[in-house]
Amino acid sequence: MTFYRVMIFLSLPLASLLTGCATSGPQVNTWRDTQFSPTMTNTIAMTDRPKPTAEDAQLGQILVTEMQRAGFDFVPAAQADYLLTYVTDNLTDEQPYLQSLPQESLASNRPLTPQTSGQILETYNAPSSRTVTLKTFVFRSKEISLYLYTNPQKQAGGLKMVWQETITAGKSVTAEQEHILVRTLLDYFGKNHSGRVDLAQ
Repeated sequence: MTFYRVMIFLSLPLASLLTGCATSGPQVNTWRDTQFSPTMTNTIAMTDRPKPTAEDAQLGQILVTEMQRAGFDFVPAAQADYLLTYVTDNLTDEQPYLQSLPQESLASNRPLTPQTSGQILETYNAPSSRTVTLKTFVFRSKEISLYLYTNPQKQAGGLKMVWQETITAGKSVTAEQEHILVRTLLDYFGKNHSGRVDLAQ
C-alpha cells in the first residue's frame, strides 16, 4: 500500500481538558457531524502540521503504521474522501490542598505511667497543636486527538470537520503504549462515544 502525505494548514478547535485514569482505562471522547458517516472503507489523505515537533512526528509515524495495519486506504489528497490530521499534547492541572501535620503533643512530657486519676485525665486531655501547610498536587496526562475533514477538492462547501476524537491517559506513555492508545482510538473511528474504555490489544 502506498502512503501519501499532503501539507495543508488546518485550523483545529481546542480539545476539552480530560483526565485519564490508569486503573479504569483511558478516557475517549468523540464527536461526529450527523450528516456524515465516515468508516475505514473511505479513502483518506494524511495531513502534516506545519513545523511539527519531534513528538508530533513520532505520533504521525505510529498513526500511519496502525491505520495501515487496520486496513485504512491512504490515497493522494486529490482522490481522498477525507483529510485526517492529529495533535498530541501533555496536559498539567494543579490542585491546591492543605496538609495538616501534628506537632509534639504536650502529653509527651508527662509520666509514662500516671499514678493518679488526675494525672491520667490531664495526660489524655492535653492539647496538641498542628502545622497546616498549603501544598499543590500536580495532575499530568497525555492527550492524542484525531480530526477528520471533508476534502474540498471532492466535496462542495469547503473544508468542514466531520469527526473528532480524543483519548487521554497517564503522562508516562512509552512508544509501545502510544501504539496501543492509537489502536484504541481507531476502534472508535467515525463513531460517537464518551467515557472510559478498555485498551486495545
